[in-house]
Amino acid sequence: MDSVDLPLAELDLTLFDFHIAASFAAQHAICKHLANAGLSERPVGLVHHHADPRLAKIASRTENGFRAAYVGMPENATIPESLQSDVAVLHAKTGRDFGRILPELQKYTLHFAVRPPRDNATARGYKPFTKGFTAAACRANIMVNRSEDDAEHLLGADYPYFVEGASADAIENCFEDARSHYGGPVWKDARDRVQNMLELTRPDRLAGQLHEIIDTAVQTIGD
Repeated sequence: MDSVDLPLAELDLTLFDFHIAASFAAQHAICKHLANAGLSERPVGLVHHHADPRLAKIASRTENGFRAAYVGMPENATIPESLQSDVAVLHAKTGRDFGRILPELQKYTLHFAVRPPRDNATARGYKPFTKGFTAAACRANIMVNRSEDDAEHLLGADYPYFVEGASADAIENCFEDARSHYGGPVWKDARDRVQNMLELTRPDRLAGQLHEIIDTAVQTIGD
């Protein structure tokens, strides 16, 4: 079963012999749920959610200075009023929407990905860090909530553009840090960390993960 985005509290995980997670956070949460049900022996595989392959078209772009954009559904972003003119909003809900904004993406060096705080952490689902992988494919940095699933795991606890909490002051301060760091050593180190995530979603690596999952599933059924 692939439970991506679905609240785990609404699922009966005991009905399935094999689970697939799209993030480290989801894998850990599913394993914990199964262990609490006395089913810790049931396998939970991991396949990371890669960025849209069409982003390869802009991988070789030349930077034009510090420019920030939010990519996605506007209602899922927390952009303080003071930053409205500094953060472009590229609306993308469907694959067709994303294809439409592809030419625009090459203009931006910072992906703004700060979300509103979650209402109920205990009943939530677990999302892959797709915005992070998208930023990596665009050779951009990302500004994101520290609490975002897998963000700290993949970027390191000392990544400089994590937002602590969701207050306007915290978001504004982090944004100004990113702007002031642009082109310098802190900015470049952060971008190297983001770029390193691409290694996790190379096509051959994802194929290997799926191969391992199929082999484990077949073995589980056989047992």
